[in-house]
Formats: sequence, structure tokens, C-alpha cells
Amino acid sequence: RPYGALVLVKENVVTDATTASGLVLTAGIVDSHVRSGTVIEVGPGERSAFSNDIMIMDGIAKGMTVYYGRGSGTDIKDEDGEEYILINYKNLLGFKSENI
Repeated sequence: RPYGALVLVKENVVTDATTASGLVLTAGIVDSHVRSGTVIEVGPGERSAFSNDIMIMDGIAKGMTVYYGRGSGTDIKDEDGEEYILINYKNLLGFKSENI
């Protein structure tokens, strides 16, 4: 489980894409500065410097898709070789809403 205000994310794999006109965009072109991933686990939140209470990270939950900038987190591998990214929730740019 992530510590404090960290979020454990499994990065979504970027593959080649084809436009409506048939132009093939390779993964290198599709891969922009904004990345997306699935939240695997959420830390308990950060502690307030004033009240010493835990400030919960509102709106972030397991399974949701989040967006973040390249280099926003720390890459880690678990004992099975799976790659994840630990990101401070303040570095998240947004999330995919299921209501849109």
C-alpha cells in the first residue's frame, strides 16, 4: 500500500492507432507528454501540518483511469517484475469520468 499521499498506478500501454482517413500513427507519435494509467492502490492521504489530521485524497479510487505528466512519479517493479508508478496525488492532472 502506498504511503501518505501517493497513488500506485499501472500505466496504460500505448499502441499504434489509425485515424479515420487511414493514416497509421505509431506508438511513438501517439505517446505524448500526458500519460494515463489505472489506479491500483491509494495511500491514506497526507497529514495536515496544522491539525495533524489525515487529509483524504477526495475523488481518487481503485480502478479509475488517471492522467499525469511524463516524469511525474517514481517507476517501481514488484517481485513478479510488474512495473508500476508511484505518483503524488498533487501531480495527477485529471481522471476519466464515467458520466461523460
